Amino acid sequence: MIRIVCDSAADITLAQAGKMDVEILSLPIQFENKIYVQEKDTDFAEFYDLLRQAKKLPTTSQATPEDFTAVFRKLGAGGDTVIAILLSSGLSGTVQAAHIAKEMLPELDIRVVDSLGAVMAHRILVEEAVRMRDEGSPAEDIVARLVEIRPRIRTWAMVDTLTYLAKGGRLNKTVAFAGNLIGVKPIITIKGDGTLDVVSKARGYQAVMKKFADGPAYDPDYPVYFGYTGRDSVAAGKKLMDAICERFDIQKTGMHPIGQLIGTHVGPGCVAVVYVMKDQERE
Repeated sequence: MIRIVCDSAADITLAQAGKMDVEILSLPIQFENKIYVQEKDTDFAEFYDLLRQAKKLPTTSQATPEDFTAVFRKLGAGGDTVIAILLSSGLSGTVQAAHIAKEMLPELDIRVVDSLGAVMAHRILVEEAVRMRDEGSPAEDIVARLVEIRPRIRTWAMVDTLTYLAKGGRLNKTVAFAGNLIGVKPIITIKGDGTLDVVSKARGYQAVMKKFADGPAYDPDYPVYFGYTGRDSVAAGKKLMDAICERFDIQKTGMHPIGQLIGTHVGPGCVAVVYVMKDQERE
């Protein structure tokens, strides 16, 4: 039997994980006086309420080798194979901790997959692993598919304010202040090495749509997902989803809240699109 585990950076709630038969390893986030764990739908909105009030950015905690050792032992009992699909190594040390735990448990069959992404990009890989597992695919085929899909995933997001990128050290504070004054809403992405990058100073959701349109066509075998940070960006996320789905005739889609791991750096009011590009070599 194949058991699948991911961390909470995939923004999959406990209820969703239960339906998928996936184990969630929580990565808590700490405000000055509160440890926050994202487990249910309401946690996403409440997190952004706290973020708006916070004087400084909360800090995230990566999973430890001990955390992984416990979950690997639990899931690998009885000889089951464990596939761990985890937050990008470019954003966290979680993958490294999983590898350390794997080395400590040589008797277990453990496969560690670096998603090189987060939020909906991470979710797409988890969902594909679940689909293949349920169809009876062996672990090596599942891991090979995830590794093949991974570099084809694209994430484009428009932030509403540069304040949080500046607070997190990902943007010069002077540049952020000037950008906020003139209403710049840059486009950010997750690069191939799994780190965040500001790629465009274009404004508005039309700029996100252009990023989607300018690249290779999306692969209709996989969903095109849309995301938002906080209650006040739901309408903007829906507007982006409706516009792109209508223009490109997208059938497989969905809209999901973006959680605390990425939300800490982009702040409230962000909208995003995540999709898998077509494999040009197979056409």
